[in-house]
Amino acid sequence: MAKQSQKDCHTLMVPNRHNRNDDTKCGNSLCFACHDKVGILKGAGTNMKKIIFAFLVLLGIDQLTKIVARFLFTPPKEVLPFLTLHMTENSGIAFSFPFPPLLLLILTAVLLGILGWVLVTKELVKIETVAFLFLFSGAAGNFIDRVLYGSVTDFLKFWDLPIFNFADIWITAGVVLFIWYELNKAKS
Repeated sequence: MAKQSQKDCHTLMVPNRHNRNDDTKCGNSLCFACHDKVGILKGAGTNMKKIIFAFLVLLGIDQLTKIVARFLFTPPKEVLPFLTLHMTENSGIAFSFPFPPLLLLILTAVLLGILGWVLVTKELVKIETVAFLFLFSGAAGNFIDRVLYGSVTDFLKFWDLPIFNFADIWITAGVVLFIWYELNKAKS
C-alpha cells in the first residue's frame, strides 16, 4: 500500500481516516490513526511515568490553589471586573445541588476506581488518555476535599456564573475532549 501524504490523511485528525493496514507512521504526533494506543500495563512504562507526572501536576495545581483560597480569599478579592476570588465550601454536587455526603463519597470512590482502571488497563488513543486523565485528576481533587473538609473548596467566580475550582475545570475539559473525540470518531 502506498504511503499517503500527511495532509491527505490528517485533514480532520480522525481515527482510521487513511485506512492503513501496515505499520507505517506519518510523523504527525496528533494522528489518531497511526500512533500507538496508550495502554499503561501493556508494556508502556514511559507512558505510565508521563501519566502519573501529569496527574500529580494537575492534582497539585488544584490542591495548592484550594489551600491558598482557604487562607487568602475570605473576604472575596476582585482581581478583574469579571473575576472575583471568593472562597466558598460546596457540600453538594454541581451548582451546589444537595446530595447525601456519604453516598457522594462512595459514588466518587467508585468513579475514581473505574477511571483509574480504564487508564491503567485499556488501550486508549492519546486524546482518550488525556480526557480520562483530566476526569480522574478533577474527581480526585474534589474527592480529597470531601474527605479532608467535608466539602469542596470553590473560589473562582466569573461574572454571575457559579463559583468553581480547578478540579471542575479539569472535569469539564475531560468531558469536552471525550465528547469531541467520540463525535469525530463517529463521523469517520
